[in-house]
Amino acid sequence: PPGLSSMSVAFWAGFWGQTLGYVIASAAIQYLFYHRRRAAVRSWKIQADLRASLVSAGSHLWLPGLDLVRPSPPGKTSRHPLHRYFATINLVMAGLFCGACVHAILADSWRLRPVGPVRVLEEFLAATLWQAVVEYGWHRMLHTPVLHMLAHRYHHFNRAPEPGDDLLIHPVEALGYYTILYAPALFWPLHAWSFALYIGVHGALGVLDHSGVRVSIPGVYSTEDHDLHHAAVRVNYGFPWPYMDLLFGTYQGEMLGRRYGELPPYPSRAKTESRAPAEAKGGAHGQPAQRPRPHVS
Repeated sequence: PPGLSSMSVAFWAGFWGQTLGYVIASAAIQYLFYHRRRAAVRSWKIQADLRASLVSAGSHLWLPGLDLVRPSPPGKTSRHPLHRYFATINLVMAGLFCGACVHAILADSWRLRPVGPVRVLEEFLAATLWQAVVEYGWHRMLHTPVLHMLAHRYHHFNRAPEPGDDLLIHPVEALGYYTILYAPALFWPLHAWSFALYIGVHGALGVLDHSGVRVSIPGVYSTEDHDLHHAAVRVNYGFPWPYMDLLFGTYQGEMLGRRYGELPPYPSRAKTESRAPAEAKGGAHGQPAQRPRPHVS
């Protein structure tokens, strides 16, 4: 078995791999879309009518930790006052979870044995099923009035997600979500390659879900699903996968040419800005008024 020094290296490799991977992915999206293509925002932005703060920020890159020590550029006003603090805490927490997973995998030689692609795919699908089912229940629970008011309202501060908004969650909520996300590697004998595939896919889709950029894999995944959750609130609780919402009738959107529910127009900036201050303080139970339950047409 690996010695103490090897285990320490493994932990910090997992920590920095997670942390730098997030920073690079977020920075790349900001540069490629919010900076280089900000003049053509309607060609890629899902809620293009809501002028994103990162679009108005131009060449400014928003990054956890860095924005703790530098001022925001003029015009960048839509970030929650606690965003920079929550994001930094949560990114460090995610790195610690990932480091612990790599440490646990390296400590078990059984999880490093040679395996074929079929076994890796089987374990990936099993871990993904766990994440999809448990996360859906966790997310719906967070939308109950008390938990929404105490914690989840921060995440819904922005109606049009943009890079970094995935980390705008109360640290206690983040602890719960990361426990769900990393549980397969911490508590199951998940193989090293299966974990790499699982966390790579979910990490990338987590960043894309809050990028505001239109990305879709027909029948499998669309960034518009979670964007609509931020706009309409009472739909599309599952992320990154839509299947639990389809099963429980909470999916709203289009899939393989079929429309589910009535797609409401995204809120105007005037409406968003007028109600954001109230929601930042909790509003009525800390959440917008309930919308009609979606139906399958």
